Amino acid sequence: MLGFHIRSLSSLVILAAVSLTTAVSCEKSGKTTANTAESTTPQQTEPEAPKPPPVQPQKVQVDARLVAAQLGVQAVQKAADLFASNKKTFPSGLNTLRKEALISPRGELDPWGSRYQLIAVYEANAQAGVKVCSAGPDKKADTPDDICSKPGK
Repeated sequence: MLGFHIRSLSSLVILAAVSLTTAVSCEKSGKTTANTAESTTPQQTEPEAPKPPPVQPQKVQVDARLVAAQLGVQAVQKAADLFASNKKTFPSGLNTLRKEALISPRGELDPWGSRYQLIAVYEANAQAGVKVCSAGPDKKADTPDDICSKPGK
């Protein structure tokens, strides 16, 4: 019985070798054979289209100081609005807000080291509120890089 398995196994090895040899020779000549288990027709492959480059996420450069200035302007504006709500008058400057403990001494400065500005806003010849501005990176007031709040009422 053991001899039968060895002969069967050797027959399978021979058959596999013949099939492989036939497949390789057919592949080289471009012919096909009907007695192989799988089709040995050379597969025609289309040339691969060039792969597009991987999409890189766009980097958004945001200066952290600009964000900090916007947040600082909002904080000072809220302090000015709170002062106006409690005192029924508008603050005259940052010193007024600091004396009322609505901002800290560090809260008076924008990220570039300049003091925030309180600017009175008038409507119909009466003060209607204040807006807060940072002079921005150039440290000069009334230039395009200034960061200002909307006037509070």
